[in-house]
Amino acid sequence: MSRRALVIGYIVAWLVAALSVAVFLAGGSVRADATSASAIATTQPAAVAALAMVLATLVMLATWIVALVALTRGRLWGWFVAVLILQLAGLGIVAMLVYAISTPPRPLLTVTRPSVT
Repeated sequence: MSRRALVIGYIVAWLVAALSVAVFLAGGSVRADATSASAIATTQPAAVAALAMVLATLVMLATWIVALVALTRGRLWGWFVAVLILQLAGLGIVAMLVYAISTPPRPLLTVTRPSVT
């Protein structure tokens, strides 16, 4: 998987998650009575949005981990720390954009074979 595909996958998943949050919040209603088991009642579109949000979050997690692995294999420790800290600070989209723009172009996975002399 190329770096470009990785970043595009993360951005698309982030947009899906953001739209899912908006649909979930628009489709939910607060219900506070003695008979309800939950304070938030959701409609069917809100439930689908919640599922889409979970799946998009899993895709973002997977692409972030692949990016971190690629940075460690390339021995780019400064970029590794930057992407890690930005993601943990809640700025994951910024971290992936920094990864896409600033890191030197290298293949994500390289295989080296030992030479015989």
